[in-house]
Amino acid sequence: QLMKDIVMLDKLYETNLAYHKELSMYILAGKKRLKRERETTLEELKAHCAKGRDAEPLWVEFDTVSDMALWVLANTPCGMDERDIPSLAYWLKDKDLVSEYGKFWRCWPRKPTPEQMAAEKWEE
Repeated sequence: QLMKDIVMLDKLYETNLAYHKELSMYILAGKKRLKRERETTLEELKAHCAKGRDAEPLWVEFDTVSDMALWVLANTPCGMDERDIPSLAYWLKDKDLVSEYGKFWRCWPRKPTPEQMAAEKWEE
């Protein structure tokens, strides 16, 4: 009987180990997805704009104007004056705007839901 119990417990252990590995994989995938859905840090914004004209636009949210949020180009299109079509890269040249990032404006890689925007707290 003891040998049967040992075999059964070994099988249960192997099954639980397989479930644990699979669950760990799903948790890791969920964390990666959450990272993509959250707001962009200032360092991530700078790195994104450094990609040049191929960088995708980002969703910009403003704290002071609750219903003002919009897509903004990461870089000004070729042949256009950046003063006419401001971009995130242009904004990053303004030290005052950079110092207010996360306090009064922030970027998202995708358009967030109102719930996501409300859940992310503004910096003090």
